[in-house]
This record gives sequence, structure tokens and C-alpha cells, in this order.
Amino acid sequence: MSARLAVPTSIFAGVGAQLRKPGSAPEGADDWSQPPSAELPRPVVLAHGGFVNRTVSFATLSPMLANAGFRVFTLDYGRPALPLPRNWAPGACHTVEDNAREIGAFIDRVLEATGAEQVDVVAQSFGTLSTNHFAKYQGGAPLINHLVAISPLWDGTTVLGAHRMMAALARRGWDRPLWSLAGRLDVPILEQVLHGSDYLRALRADGVYAAGVRYTNITTRRERFLTPYTTALYPAPNATNIVIQDEWPRDRTGHLNIAAAVVTGRYLLAALTDA
Repeated sequence: MSARLAVPTSIFAGVGAQLRKPGSAPEGADDWSQPPSAELPRPVVLAHGGFVNRTVSFATLSPMLANAGFRVFTLDYGRPALPLPRNWAPGACHTVEDNAREIGAFIDRVLEATGAEQVDVVAQSFGTLSTNHFAKYQGGAPLINHLVAISPLWDGTTVLGAHRMMAALARRGWDRPLWSLAGRLDVPILEQVLHGSDYLRALRADGVYAAGVRYTNITTRRERFLTPYTTALYPAPNATNIVIQDEWPRDRTGHLNIAAAVVTGRYLLAALTDA
């Protein structure tokens, strides 16, 4: 039996890993030589959120899942063409559609390498929209059994009133220069993730989720970036919505540390082992 991996419970573990070895796979991930077990036949793909990478995001969840017997695979995607050192470019910055294509190609690669028929995906923040887009609009639904969405934003974010500011600018025709700048910086997803964006209005009108995929949404009332926290809670027969403080009222988990919180790991393991 292989030795158990250490499971850190601080966001600084991922930051430290990035400083030591930029862009490296988190502990417990990306062993392409080992197939999934009969007991846990679906590989787990981890899709990071916006402006980070796999190294920073999954220093906790990757070894935790590996210790539980899962085969874990991670990717970086949506990295802008900025003049940064290798493996330091932030991720999930391209359009939802382009991010989705990268995630889909990686899922295809995982399935081919492992011989599995489906994967489970754990996605965070912007990664939730991108993974969902692959499932719903790019033919990926048959390949995904369960999408566990950590801090999803099914209705976009209202952080700092940015959605109202951009709507006011749009009424005067002043929004396009800002979105053009976002495009030139290769971060076009910013236009799509604001509450009321064209992308999100169309998604919600179409029912948000992909048919045939199970969803578990995990969020916190202490969410300060993807606001309000209820943006994560789109109800549907194939979705389970979890607010950490509903069970643990004094829990202080917020957006920045939700992927490093012990309580998140517990909900995640329960979701992935619930047949």
C-alpha cells in the first residue's frame, strides 16, 4: 500500500508550491500509468478557477482525493499570451467557450489513457462555467458523470457593483473600449462572468445544467468575490446545493480558502462516493 500523502489545509500551501516549482502538478495527481480501481472507476479531473493554476488551486484537494483512492488529473487552461515567465501565466482567462474546448480535450486524453468511460470533474469558480459549457454545448455530457462545482457562479458576480457600472457604461456606449482592452489583454472571460452578461442570460434561459450530468454545488455565505453567494445555488432535479454554514454556522471559510478547507473536502468526498 502506498504511503498516505500529506494534506495541507492552508491556501499558502499552493502558493508555496508555485514558488518552489511553478506550474507543477499537485501532490497525488497526474500518474498516467495507473488505471482507476474497480471500486472507484471514474478518474477525477480538477479544473481550476480564474487567474490561478492547478498548482495554487489544488494543493489540498488533490492529495486528499488520492488518499481516498481516486485517480486524479489536473490541467492548466485558458492562459493568456502575456509576457510572463514560463508557468506563471494565470488561467481560465479565455472565453468560456475556448476554456471549455481545452477542458474537453483534456478529458478525452484522460479517458483514452485510463480506459474509463466517464470522469467526474471538480471545478472551481470560472472553471465551473467552462466545464459546464463543455458538457452542455460541446457534446461533453456523456463523458461526465458528476460535476462538483466549488464556488460556481451560475448567475454571475455582482462584486463591487461591477455589473451595474458596466451596464451604466453600456447605456452610453462606453463599455466596448473596456471589453476591447480585456480582449487585448487576453482575458475576455471578464465580460461573460458579470451578472446580467449576454452569456449568462442565455445560459439561464436554457436551464443552466447539462442533461444527464449530476451536479453538486458547494459555496459559503462568506463569499466576497462571486457575489451574492446564492449565484452558486441554481435548483434542479439533478443538482444538490450545499452552503457550508447551513450545517456549520460558525465556519469562516471564504472564497480564497474554500478549496483548502477541511469541510469542503468532506462534502467533496461524500459527493464523489455517493453512487
